[in-house]
Amino acid sequence: MSGKWISLLLLSLTAAAPASGGNQSRPLNMETLSVVDGLSSNYVYAITQDRAGYMWFGT
Repeated sequence: MSGKWISLLLLSLTAAAPASGGNQSRPLNMETLSVVDGLSSNYVYAITQDRAGYMWFGT
């Protein structure tokens, strides 16, 4: 992926983030996964969020 596309992706994610000023109603649970954990690739090509609030990452 070229630097231009990465910059565009980061800009879109930043623009889509809520401007809540850091007021989170619940703690964030984050986890790092890789091909060692069973992913088909270490690169993320698509991101979406479902109605229940779960984030889905296409690799």
